[in-house]
Amino acid sequence: MRAPALYALILFVLGIVFGSYTALPTLAVLAVALLSAAAAIIYTLVGRLLLGRIMICITLFSSAVFLTNLNIHDFAANHISHFTHLSGRSTVVGTVDSEPDIRPTKTFLTVEAESITCKGIALPTSGRIRIRVAK
Repeated sequence: MRAPALYALILFVLGIVFGSYTALPTLAVLAVALLSAAAAIIYTLVGRLLLGRIMICITLFSSAVFLTNLNIHDFAANHISHFTHLSGRSTVVGTVDSEPDIRPTKTFLTVEAESITCKGIALPTSGRIRIRVAK
């Protein structure tokens, strides 16, 4: 096999793209990755190299889907990203997380959110939010 790292990279990138556009259950994807990794080891030890390689491909693909699910889809129920659909005026309470990004026409702040208040109802929240302040 020529350039095995290239094939591995292609499978991993395809898994990332697939995971970005689907919302498969994270634990199910992890189970597929672990089972296919175990099967790859067993098939390789028994001498069934073709099946071992196929299982390695499935492991790479499903591992990328799993990691993408962890980074994109699985947020806590009170994560700030779940409140983006709110209309009207909202107040976010939190602490500035990093140095301000000062630009000629605006400034960006990264805030670690603690609570959000909308229409008089305050809810505890978590996560970071990037705020743009006009000069």
